[in-house]
Amino acid sequence: MALARLYSIEGRQKTHEMEYSTPGDFVLGAPAIAPAAIILNEPGWSPYCIDHTNHELVCVHLADSIDLAKSAFYYLTQYQRADRMLTLPLTALADLAGDLPDPNVVIIYSMGRCGTTLASLALNESPQAWSLSEPEVFNDRSLRLPPDAPVAGGDLVRLLIRIIFAQRARREATTLALKLRSQATFHMQQFIDARPDARAVFMYRDALGWGQSMYQFLGEFDWQDDIPADQRLPYWDFFSGGGPLSQLERYVETPSAATLTTMIGAGWLHCLETYLDRLAGGVQFLALRYNDLTLGRRHEIEKLFRHAGLDTSGLDGLDAVFDEDSQKGLSIGQREGKRRLSEAQISELRAVLDAHPRLRDPNLVLPDIYSR
Repeated sequence: MALARLYSIEGRQKTHEMEYSTPGDFVLGAPAIAPAAIILNEPGWSPYCIDHTNHELVCVHLADSIDLAKSAFYYLTQYQRADRMLTLPLTALADLAGDLPDPNVVIIYSMGRCGTTLASLALNESPQAWSLSEPEVFNDRSLRLPPDAPVAGGDLVRLLIRIIFAQRARREATTLALKLRSQATFHMQQFIDARPDARAVFMYRDALGWGQSMYQFLGEFDWQDDIPADQRLPYWDFFSGGGPLSQLERYVETPSAATLTTMIGAGWLHCLETYLDRLAGGVQFLALRYNDLTLGRRHEIEKLFRHAGLDTSGLDGLDAVFDEDSQKGLSIGQREGKRRLSEAQISELRAVLDAHPRLRDPNLVLPDIYSR
């Protein structure tokens, strides 16, 4: 029987609650020994992140009355509401999850800021689905394990999917939907390796609308217009899921003089190029555009349900989902005087697009398996 370390959570210590999840996010009490199987046998446990240093899975416990599917951000509710933490060796996962069922899987990839939270909440209107918005254990940083990790890539993702689904709050659900952080788009292969049968969705937005939304979002973290030389790589890491600066050179003529606006433009191009390459490689995508979602919400969500293999009877409760602010109560977006791109910055962004004829149209409509 695999053993784990169990801790009480006595405090929280993130600088910003929406930062990436790490093993050091909590102030912990003294450890006790517990069976690793507690994460399956006791309601309320969920994977939180992966400890690269110790090759461990970090799980947290929440009151079993909390349905993480109702959270705008799964990882944020975990951070705010967890009362205990448990760490167990990655080597124990195969034994824990070996006999657990494989659910049907829907994976929502995106460029972010394009309606994915609404889509995730809408999927939860189906009694067949349990949809989770940004489980942090699947973020690109958590899954970037060192070469000596005992389990990684598709094998790890497959086991984590089984473990997460085993603790579903809606026991009748047969489908697990995962809305991932935007950076997962660039690390798609490990999800394909884990579940090649998963229904893939890509959500995106017009370049100018996305650029404005992203510029405002990053202002919440005090990202400035002029990027210091030593910050170019960390900034590009955010837009590319850890890609090298050589990628930025494909989109910006003088990377050393990149501004936040030109990097936003490069990020939009890079995300769409990655999608098109994956589509050409055979991934069976449904593409949903934010602009179409805002104009015809029910029609676009119906397409999502059909692609996910869900009965559209679950659409009956969508009006309440649409009328609710999907990110109500979050700290993001609460600042007064939200900053806007200037006309000069919009021209700067357009210039980045104009240099790339394949994707220069800021209102580009992407093909998918239904339209190409």
